[in-house]
Formats: sequence, C-alpha cells, structure tokens
Amino acid sequence: MGAFRSFVSGIAYSLGTVTPIDELQGTEAISAEILTCLKQRGLTNFCKETRATPDMCLSSVSETLRSASLTPERIDAILFANAYPDWSPAEETALLAAFFRAGFGRTHIMGLTLQGCSACGTALRVASDLTKNRLIIDNALVVLCGRVSNGSRLGPHAATINGDGAASCIISSEQGQFEILASQSQTNFGTSGSLMYLNLMAEATQVPLDRVYKQGLATYGHVHACDNLIGLKDYLETRGAQSGDHYMMLGWSPYVVSASVVRIVG
Repeated sequence: MGAFRSFVSGIAYSLGTVTPIDELQGTEAISAEILTCLKQRGLTNFCKETRATPDMCLSSVSETLRSASLTPERIDAILFANAYPDWSPAEETALLAAFFRAGFGRTHIMGLTLQGCSACGTALRVASDLTKNRLIIDNALVVLCGRVSNGSRLGPHAATINGDGAASCIISSEQGQFEILASQSQTNFGTSGSLMYLNLMAEATQVPLDRVYKQGLATYGHVHACDNLIGLKDYLETRGAQSGDHYMMLGWSPYVVSASVVRIVG
C-alpha cells in the first residue's frame, strides 16, 4: 500500500480595509522617519479591521467551503491558530459560539498555540498528519487569525507594520489544488523582522530573489500567521501556475521558524 498523501484546497482570506501607512504618522510613537524606513523596505499599506474576530474568521471560512465545494457537515476537525498575544477568553468563547452557529456543532475544534506568526506551517503539518489517518479525519479546516487590538501596529525594532485578517484552507486526504510535500517547524530559534529576513532565507536556500513574492506584505502589511496563505493565493491569481510547480512558504516569530513545501496537482 502506498503512503497516504494530504492536499490543500480552498485557500481564502478576509482582511480589513487596506490603509496607507501614512495614516499612522504621529500615532503610536510612529514618526515620519520610521514611516520613511518602512517605505524603503517596500511596506506602504496595512489592513485595518473593524469587524469582530469571529466575523472576520467566518468570512474566510465561508469562502473556503464554497471554493472547496464542502459543507460544515463534511468537516471532521477545525485547527485554529491566532497569532496575537492579547487573545482573551471572551474572544475564544465568541469564536466557538460562532463556529457552532455556522454548523460546526459536531466538529472537533482544536487550538494551536506557542507558534506566533509561524503558525501556518505548523498547522499544515498537524492537519496533514491528522488526515493521513483516514479512520479519524478526511477533511480538516485550518483557520488562522491575526489582528492588532490593544497593541501597536509597529513590529519589533520597527521592522514591519502589522495588519488585521484571517485566512483558511482545507487539508484533505482525498484531493486538492496542492499536495503537501513537507512542513516542519523549529522551536528555540527565531527572529522578528520583515522582508530582509525573507531575502536572507532565500539566499540561504539558493532561491533567486526574483522568485521571492513580497507583494502581499507591501499591500496588506504583515497579517501575522495569515501571510503564507495570502501570498500563495495572490501569487497564483496574478502570475498563474502550471502542474508540478513547487512553492515554499516561510514563517517566523521570535521563537519559532516554519517552512512548508507544496506542489500544484495536475
């Protein structure tokens, strides 16, 4: 019997309003000099959300289900990860209630913590392992969320600007747009940074810089753990793809780094 495989489909996201970073001048101790540095790094906008977190997440989930032609009853498990530290018990309760009202009342719901902005890679690994055991789970829904609620939008060391959004996808044992080839994370090693670290990682893996897709960060800001799925979806929609193409998604936080490789399915 061949090895079980796992697939990704229905990538979607829901973001706040795209807003120029100039709006932040004079707020949160963000000076004109800091804004100039951010722009020199290619960061010009961020996403500002006014909806409640459950609404933002369910907007993305609804698009994922529509794209994958699935209903809530077909989802065996939800793997949720939020990447902002001031997540409260009240928000958690509201999200669980929203999942229940959306039809996920009998779905296993699991939370993924301690991953920060690298949570996408870890979530893909966990969901992939779960779906490979087909006696338990055929379809897992991955939901990622990140927003700024009480803190500053300015990242550590003024290296990036943070936006608000949610992203989601289906991990399945049956079929999908991408096959997951590998997904790994490394703890006790990490960094806080922006596009400069993406370039360094590309150089370390000998990937030409013209193959590094950065437009999502420039357009939406750093949407925490959602960046990977946002970037992959936007890249395919703007540049197209061919069967067999490979994509590496990188994520990092002050204490975890993750990497995932997926391949377009013919």
